[in-house]
Amino acid sequence: MILNKEFFWFLLLASSIFTACESDIDINDDWEEVTIIYGLLDPSDSVQYIKVNKAFLGEGAAYGYAAVHDSIYHQDSIEVTLTAWDGNSKKKEIILLQDRSIPKDSGSFSYPDQILYRTPPGDTLDSNYEYELTVTRVEKDELVATAKTKLIKDFQISTPSVVSTATIGFADQNKYKLYNVSIVAAENGRLYELVVRFNYKEVDILSGDTTLHSLDWQAFSKVKAKNELLDGIENISKKIDGKLFYYLVNSSIQENANVIRIASTLDFMFFVGGEELSTYIDVNNAQVGLTTIKVKPEYTNVDGGLGIFSSRFQKILRNKELSDYSIDSLACGSITGKLGFLDSDFETCN
Repeated sequence: MILNKEFFWFLLLASSIFTACESDIDINDDWEEVTIIYGLLDPSDSVQYIKVNKAFLGEGAAYGYAAVHDSIYHQDSIEVTLTAWDGNSKKKEIILLQDRSIPKDSGSFSYPDQILYRTPPGDTLDSNYEYELTVTRVEKDELVATAKTKLIKDFQISTPSVVSTATIGFADQNKYKLYNVSIVAAENGRLYELVVRFNYKEVDILSGDTTLHSLDWQAFSKVKAKNELLDGIENISKKIDGKLFYYLVNSSIQENANVIRIASTLDFMFFVGGEELSTYIDVNNAQVGLTTIKVKPEYTNVDGGLGIFSSRFQKILRNKELSDYSIDSLACGSITGKLGFLDSDFETCN
């Protein structure tokens, strides 16, 4: 599974849930354990990961407990299961494996050890089915929490063309230009993001050594499908500003007189989020403002707990070539002309 930072709006707001537990629950209430689930099923990936935490109030601040490993994990007391449904017909049941191999970054919550739940090797998802997640307390054979989501299906990229060798134009002869990106919306997909990866080479003038580099441009994010049915027939088009590409290159690469740079290819990386995730993000963003006193978990699709269980899909169109004018603008344009890129004839800019 690709655990990256590119799909930034898929980074779930776990801290807001714990903030809410501290702010919104009467500390004089009886002790209560709350299960928190974070899961984004991705049929384009070979492995699925689910995060299952717990929160509770004791004699002290919630953040104090958050730093204690045993306070936020169920340990070995639960079983986490994915069940595939076709209407009312059960098609497959997958018991997830406990996984401790991925370290957690530092922060308010216990780190670096963390417990995730993953699908066993070879157990892939079928996008034709709806998936139900269940968390069961093993000792008591007690259902703790459940959630359901439909999977996002594969979709068509119209522009850039998948089959054509047409180049990508971010600049024309005398100006920077807009480039139109278009897709046919994915079935069950509500939220869309595009990251364009620019690949280039650096050649050391003294040693002749060549190194490969890349940088990512978030071309658009949080673009929503308007069709309420999410039936995969809507066309989505978005113009991206080529001038912003050159500003990104200029701010990301330092001048270096000891290297020459050669523009290579572009990778178009599309990310799609499901309906539940879109709603979750909208609700949390709506609560951030100058008058906000506290954040409440106003939306969850988890029965018997908190959090979010939804789906996503990743699709990458690789190795698209920049147009000659676009490469010449890298080499000679007013924004990036000092970075040492060669022009489309592999010559320095005079």
